[in-house]
Amino acid sequence: MPFSDTARAAAATAPARRFGRLALVLGGVAALGACSSLGLDLDDEPPPPCPTVRIDRDTAQMVQYAGQGRDITDMTYAIEIQGYGGACEYEDDAVIVQVVPQFLVERGPAAPEGTATGTFSYFAAIPSYYPDPAGKQVFPLRFAFADPVTPVMAVRDEPITLTLPRAPGESLADEDIYIGLQLTPEQLQRNRERSAAGAR
Repeated sequence: MPFSDTARAAAATAPARRFGRLALVLGGVAALGACSSLGLDLDDEPPPPCPTVRIDRDTAQMVQYAGQGRDITDMTYAIEIQGYGGACEYEDDAVIVQVVPQFLVERGPAAPEGTATGTFSYFAAIPSYYPDPAGKQVFPLRFAFADPVTPVMAVRDEPITLTLPRAPGESLADEDIYIGLQLTPEQLQRNRERSAAGAR
């Protein structure tokens, strides 16, 4: 991918937001942390941990091109999942999970000049729900470079909310939620080929 460590550092933003008393985590593969009810008494037994949110490795990066060319000079944008914030709350019959994905977007040589804009989509998927369509949700996201010279920018979406049903007293701490970029078959194949080449 075109991203360098310098580019990532230059696009760093303020720390992740907080949802009331619910702790947020920013990272690649991590549990969201212990969950809390907003009205929980400190003497009560704490609720179970949140489900684990993971970044899907094969779909964590995307390159968009202009036209049919696939050279670096044809690149319009490179997009990467940088991390996420998240929190959850246990209710009687469900766990309400909020996730705030954060992305890096790099402008390429073929991007429009000026204050360029673009779109991409990402997903949140729960493998244990497969093949139920409710196990995957896709979210479109629009971005805009504020000026014509900024090469890399951080983009953060609004919180997405996932409702995971549960039986009374059931912990969903072992449930996995994956986030990734919604790729074309070609983009997915290129990512897998790049990963295989790097592993050799």
